[in-house]
Amino acid sequence: MACRAQPRRAVTATGGSLDPDGPMAVLITGGATGIGRAIADAFLAEGRAVHICDIDGAAVEAYVDSHPKASGTQADAANIVQVDGVFDDLLTRYGALDVLVNNVGIAGPTAAVEDIEPEDWDRTIAIDLNAQFYFTRRACRCCGRPVAARSSTSLRALRLPGVRCARRMSRANGR
Repeated sequence: MACRAQPRRAVTATGGSLDPDGPMAVLITGGATGIGRAIADAFLAEGRAVHICDIDGAAVEAYVDSHPKASGTQADAANIVQVDGVFDDLLTRYGALDVLVNNVGIAGPTAAVEDIEPEDWDRTIAIDLNAQFYFTRRACRCCGRPVAARSSTSLRALRLPGVRCARRMSRANGR
């Protein structure tokens, strides 16, 4: 499916709520459980078009079954081919992306450094760093300048042209 160059409209934060006018498609990585699920629930409650992705296919299916207005894709966020599949599914259903919530992440190994297996370290980096890049890159290439959010730490560090960050937007609005 062809991607459009620009989002449907500028998205701004107003009064702690997103602009209520017009449609808004939201993609939430790691969206089937935990914090991602709560974020998805909040966007659905606002009447937004929500697409989740998660590595746990059963959790994705359960979420979509219990939230018929949502859609979802089972995918490993650290696999760039599967990330492309998420965007293919989302764009087929909604035709656009306005908000990316890069929620996916893992705590990683907690052993002493000398006891951490390189494979465990690599998997943590793949999910916590590479996946963030894969989703943000694809969102920007495909959908113009979506609003992107991760954690307050990454938003403070993020200085990428082409990506508007929710935290920066809230600062600009005096919050």
